[in-house]
Amino acid sequence: MEYADTHGTVLAFDLGLKRTGVASGELSIGVAHPLTVIQAESTDARIAAIGKLIVEWQPVLLVLGLPIHVDGSEHEMTRVARNFGRKLESTFKLPLFWIDERHTSTAAESELHARGIHGKKNKALVDAVAAQLILQGFLKSAQPLGTLDISFYRDDFSRIGLHPQVKPSNLPFDLEGRDILLVDDVLHSGRTVRAAMNELFDYGRPATIRLAVLIDRGDHELPIRPDFVGLTLNVPKHQNINLSRLDDGHLTLSLA
Repeated sequence: MEYADTHGTVLAFDLGLKRTGVASGELSIGVAHPLTVIQAESTDARIAAIGKLIVEWQPVLLVLGLPIHVDGSEHEMTRVARNFGRKLESTFKLPLFWIDERHTSTAAESELHARGIHGKKNKALVDAVAAQLILQGFLKSAQPLGTLDISFYRDDFSRIGLHPQVKPSNLPFDLEGRDILLVDDVLHSGRTVRAAMNELFDYGRPATIRLAVLIDRGDHELPIRPDFVGLTLNVPKHQNINLSRLDDGHLTLSLA
């Protein structure tokens, strides 16, 4: 899982068919500013312009507004934005976060009117201010994220040895006294979660630890229960659950 660091520059984008608003901000202070508007209709032209901004600003992550209907349903521009987001990720290899952009353009226009900015000048700035509002929403909600590799903490380590793809854990924040949300894909025996908690306490003493899982398949071997569950399934012990992500970001599962 990619993580948001606690320091560094962030660039945010309000994607439009003809114009793309851009805003910048700093994770450490949580303040966003309108930066510029990219006048381009093709994906390649937008990517080229964004590439220059990335070289100049050296962001640690990117934020992209997700356009959806007021009722939360998706539309054609949602698909365009998702495709553009995948292009950003594959081109620049930076973490990308999505923010619901409902009402941001309207709010941006209202803010500019309140400042006494009208007419053509308003139209030129509204996309950048919309990007600022998108980024401000991200900065307000963003919490530092990290990853754990529990290979050395498994209770069967002495029997099966190391996994061939061991990766370092990344916890770019102080755990002492912090409320932690531990996220896993599938909860089965509970031993992976126990190993993760053991590793967490080697980094510090959290105030609380809560557990969120996509799937709880039951048959727990330890007294561990999730606080948040996406789906509960009763799966025979001999079957495995395989999770995969489609190109549109949706998750699918199959039993093997």
